[in-house]
Amino acid sequence: MLAMRRLGLGALVVLMLAMVVPATALAYTRSITQTQTTNGQAFTFSFTSLPLPAAGTPNISVFVDLYGDYDASTEYADVTIDGNVQAAHTGGSPQCNTTAHTREYQVPASLIATDRALTVNVNLSASVTYTTCQNFNPRVVVRVVYTARPDLRVIASTAPASGSTAGHNSQFTVSYTLANFYEAFTTNFSVRIYYCPGNTTTGCTTLTTQAITDNFGANQARAYTTPTLTLPDTVVVGTRYIRIQADALSNIAETIETNNERYDSIAVTTQPDIWFSGSAVPSSGNTSGPGAQFTGLYRITNDNSTSAFSTNFVVSYYYCPTLATATASCTALGTQTITNDFNSNSSFIYTSIQLTLPAGATAGTRYIRAVLDSGNAVTENDENNNVDNDPITVGSSQKPDLTVDSVTAPATGSVANAGATFTVSSQVRNGSPTTISQSFKMGYYYCPTNNNQPGCTELAKQTITTNFAANQIRTITSPSLTMPNTALSGAGYILVIADVDDEIDEQVEDNNDRYASITVTAQPDLTVSAITVPDSGDTNGPGSTFTASVTLANAANTAAFTTDFVVHYFYCPTNTATGCVQIGSDTVTNDFDAGQSVTYSTSSLTLPGSAQSGTRYFRAVADATTLVAEGNENNNDRFEQITLTNSGPDLYINSFTASVAGDVVTYTVQVCNQGAATTAAFDVGLYYDLTAAPACAASPDDTHTITGGLAASACATEVFTRSGTPAGTYSSWIFADSPCSLGEADENNNTSNTSATVTIQPDQSISDGSTDVETPQDGGVETFVDSTVITDMLLDSGPVLDTTADGTGNEGGPAADLTVDTGGTTSDSSADSGVTPGGDRPSSSGDTGGTKDDGGCCAVGGTSAQQGLLYGLALALMLLISRRRRRRRRDDDDE
Repeated sequence: MLAMRRLGLGALVVLMLAMVVPATALAYTRSITQTQTTNGQAFTFSFTSLPLPAAGTPNISVFVDLYGDYDASTEYADVTIDGNVQAAHTGGSPQCNTTAHTREYQVPASLIATDRALTVNVNLSASVTYTTCQNFNPRVVVRVVYTARPDLRVIASTAPASGSTAGHNSQFTVSYTLANFYEAFTTNFSVRIYYCPGNTTTGCTTLTTQAITDNFGANQARAYTTPTLTLPDTVVVGTRYIRIQADALSNIAETIETNNERYDSIAVTTQPDIWFSGSAVPSSGNTSGPGAQFTGLYRITNDNSTSAFSTNFVVSYYYCPTLATATASCTALGTQTITNDFNSNSSFIYTSIQLTLPAGATAGTRYIRAVLDSGNAVTENDENNNVDNDPITVGSSQKPDLTVDSVTAPATGSVANAGATFTVSSQVRNGSPTTISQSFKMGYYYCPTNNNQPGCTELAKQTITTNFAANQIRTITSPSLTMPNTALSGAGYILVIADVDDEIDEQVEDNNDRYASITVTAQPDLTVSAITVPDSGDTNGPGSTFTASVTLANAANTAAFTTDFVVHYFYCPTNTATGCVQIGSDTVTNDFDAGQSVTYSTSSLTLPGSAQSGTRYFRAVADATTLVAEGNENNNDRFEQITLTNSGPDLYINSFTASVAGDVVTYTVQVCNQGAATTAAFDVGLYYDLTAAPACAASPDDTHTITGGLAASACATEVFTRSGTPAGTYSSWIFADSPCSLGEADENNNTSNTSATVTIQPDQSISDGSTDVETPQDGGVETFVDSTVITDMLLDSGPVLDTTADGTGNEGGPAADLTVDTGGTTSDSSADSGVTPGGDRPSSSGDTGGTKDDGGCCAVGGTSAQQGLLYGLALALMLLISRRRRRRRRDDDDE
């Protein structure tokens, strides 16, 4: 035991592993047990978060252990693994076994390679009763067993193993033990050591990365010690943590990647220590006498080798008559909260709030005292080094100091819009012990913002002749002021400045102004006040290019604006918005004050092809996309009359014809432009059959587009084809510019019509092989569908059969045997056609495609199977007709 005590913890763990763990790879095992509570029970075993199998593992083992009533052939368990049916587990003897009836199932390792999960279903047969072995606890145990990938873990650690963790810059080492479970590996990896404020990864700082080059066998453990580590400047007093992360760079593919780290608590005992490491007072302003205003520049430092902190704390400032004076005898000047976070060995430079020497300040060398953490919010190592004393020189006298304490705007009147009149009331103070007897001026301004940026507009200056005694406050009412035309809609400011022309030599010159917020409620109102068109070019007719001169105005007594906006331009047939066509737009970037006008020339514009001669209109719409919020959005457009002298284009149909070939109709049309202007692209529409000329809204059956338009006096020929046309006579129409998108001198000559007659030819084919015999109404000869075709076939194939029921097959011969032989070979001297004039009764095999083997004549179709088949079909149909006729005549004779 003494020897073990001398060993470190890590070495002890290594020794124990070496003693009890085999050197071969340890099989991963997980088992789930469920108790049988009903006869024939079905169990589901869900294994999740399984470790990944070792590389190259083909199969894993699933063991099913049965305890209970399994001693008969009908007592078994059906096993399914991840939906794959396995061999039934038949249990065995003895009944109510104390040793499990075990069966092993091998399943592919890929079943858990993706989702690391496995589902095993064990369904007991109905004969397995839970009451038979109830006192024995009948149950099913499922075990998953396989060799897993390597699994690195930090199984022990000591921090610090040597040295100290008292505070920032403390140096120490950490000892730790790594163990590999399951599969051996030889890959090098890294261990990373962190300082962490808590036992999570949040806010951790890396202290070192240690390379591990040792090979690890299965279930092997090794002990390590880090190099010397140093706590970072972010270390915080209290219980903190050293985090040890094995395989920090993920060099090893592990069975479990989330168990590689360990936290060891440490005690950080050194508190922060803040003090003033530098100061300059005054850094601005002066300390010339009572009421003088100034600031100080300070640097606060948190000592090295301490702790970081983030606690807010307060700095208090005092005026002290002597350096040795206790703080209680000093005059408080104000406090300031410091919110900066401090690491160890860090500094923060800042400017104090504005400080004012008290009325009791006397001439001579005095002191400004600053006290760090005056409220003791931060617990420090040293609480006695938080005071800074800076000597200042206080003059024997002090200059006056005017300030504006408050402003009321408007005091009377209104600030609702440009041109509105109002007054302002101000509280003005002389904040010094010196009387002001000299006149000075008050300045009044309108400002869009309160940040001393350019853009303010002077409203008035007011001369003040009343004396101001020491520390006296007076209420001053401005003269009548007028809101300027630069006032913007919405929030704005009135700025009041005391001694605006610097006529008074003051103790402090930068505290004389104050802003008062106001609201301008009026909105801009844009109008198009004038148009000259054309300003250049001409508006003679379609396609004419020109510019216009447009004057835009923002109405007086509204509000200014700086928003860019768009002006749209239109050609209009009348002085209304109906039928207008947009021909261009311009973006206006000018700022507009209330009452301001801006005149500009438009970009180049072109009259559309739809423009028609006569009196027409040019329309301009300001802020067409409503980017400017206006008081009146309905007065933004203006119409200006223009005169078009050119007639523009004029399309007409020069010719329109139709030709018919079978069921194909070919239409040829020639469209011409007899106008004075070139057209834009247009459509030519064809209507197959209409009783009257089509209207603009009618959809054509076919359309061709003249993409390049037509110049004046030019023509274009288009050919339309209609295939599969049903039989009939059609009144077809053609329509140039069928959507009516062009403006033409004459809109009534764009259509023409022609007629086309399509005749469907007879169908000389047997559609379905039916005879469809008709009974004559007048005692005539019976006929059947497609008889023309069959007759033609017979005429083309040889002698015509005598279709009368006279007992003969041919003229003058005995009746033929009309047997159809499709593909056979005649066995007598008759021809393959089966019919011979004047002969005895032949064998009339319609041998279609057979071989003439007997020297007969007139073989039909002997060289074509298809012809023979058709001929045979014809013979069969004729036979049916002949029999029907004979039956009909017998019926007539009986009557």
